[in-house]
Amino acid sequence: HLIAAGDLLAAANLLLVLGPRLLMDGQVKTLHGLLDQLGDVARTLTWCALLYGWCEYLAGRYSQADAWLDTMRDLAEEGFDHTAATSLRINLALARGDITPALAAARDVIATDQLPSHNCDLATATGSAFAWAGQADDARRILRYAAERGAAERFPAARVLALVHLAIVELDDGAAASAQRAACTAVDTAHDLGLGAYHGVAAAYAVRARTAVDPAHGHADALLAVSMGRLASTDLALGYVLAVCADTLMDLGDAAGVPLLAEAQSILGRCPDPGIAGRYLSRAASRHGVAERTSAPIAALVEHLTERELAVLRYLPVSQMSQRDIAAELYVSVNTVKTHCRAIYHKLGVVDRKAAVQAARDVHIL
Repeated sequence: HLIAAGDLLAAANLLLVLGPRLLMDGQVKTLHGLLDQLGDVARTLTWCALLYGWCEYLAGRYSQADAWLDTMRDLAEEGFDHTAATSLRINLALARGDITPALAAARDVIATDQLPSHNCDLATATGSAFAWAGQADDARRILRYAAERGAAERFPAARVLALVHLAIVELDDGAAASAQRAACTAVDTAHDLGLGAYHGVAAAYAVRARTAVDPAHGHADALLAVSMGRLASTDLALGYVLAVCADTLMDLGDAAGVPLLAEAQSILGRCPDPGIAGRYLSRAASRHGVAERTSAPIAALVEHLTERELAVLRYLPVSQMSQRDIAAELYVSVNTVKTHCRAIYHKLGVVDRKAAVQAARDVHIL
């Protein structure tokens, strides 16, 4: 009515409250339509720019979402709480399969104690970053908190995604029984909240399939997870679902798992830093004889890294930096960096850069 009356600024002010609720309820097209009707007014207000960013992210248009975050930053007045955009920034990084910036932002949220003063979606995003980075203890604590907050705030998507990521954590931690329980909880809660067909639940079905006692149930869940994951999942989530389901199907003697594993390799291969998804894929490929070499789980370093090796290691998560770039930063030759990288890979028990980054997280030196 305010838009119809031409009072666009008052209408935009209403979106401070209405916008997040529309996002929570999945009414993204409605929100995008309202923002479009506000025209230039929406393009000059920080909260509208952030809402536009969420709309573009949920539509899979990540570059446009980044552009709106830049617009929001440019519009922000002194004292503006930029943590309001942190959830979106984490989700964008995870969507691209780039764990390093997501984890850095999540750690900053915890260090500055931002969770209690912001909506539960920040807790879910933060916990998800720790989950994909293989930081099980932090992930469990934050995701359980996020699920509780999601229930209290009546934010079903954030609650369900927190539970889904708890299942991912348990499977990565090697606890099959716990992973099965967590996956069942996520799936059952999603159905209870009317989100049983939500593509974000695909990973929970994949985990439930992988830990199923009944082969028939595992097979059915794996096929369902694949079909759901293809609906609108990000590269990271889809690659993970395909890897887990391919592993499950191949164990069950279903040849359909072979092309799924190849597809997972293609999808996760284009992710800058796929975290535990890349590690799971590598191990699954090795188990089924479709990879010559793979990294094995390590509880400790084969040998301690030298100071120079640690200096090189700190640059490896920055996917945009080549070995030549790292050499320039450290004022050494490219050959020196290559030598250090070979030593790093050997000491971490891995064979490539992405695996080295995740292995370094696992032993808490990144």
